[in-house]
Amino acid sequence: MDPVHPAPREGYVDITWARNGQPDESGRPRYRPLPSLVNGEGRVITEWTLTPDERQSLAEGANLRITVLTFGQPIQPLRPEVMEHP
Repeated sequence: MDPVHPAPREGYVDITWARNGQPDESGRPRYRPLPSLVNGEGRVITEWTLTPDERQSLAEGANLRITVLTFGQPIQPLRPEVMEHP
């Protein structure tokens, strides 16, 4: 599964580099930036594409696992969605 850049949406701002790609002392990103959009209420959108094998597994009834790193803080609500095929 790989992140893909979400399509532009009214009221959302692209934060891919602003929040996710802060460079280290050498100027390189600390980690791979996560393509994402945010609106004024703090709602963040990311989109993911699945490999053919992952799609097949889901079609055959496999579950989708979502792991959230909370660092000991309360879990935030999640809203998984299935997007229309482009």
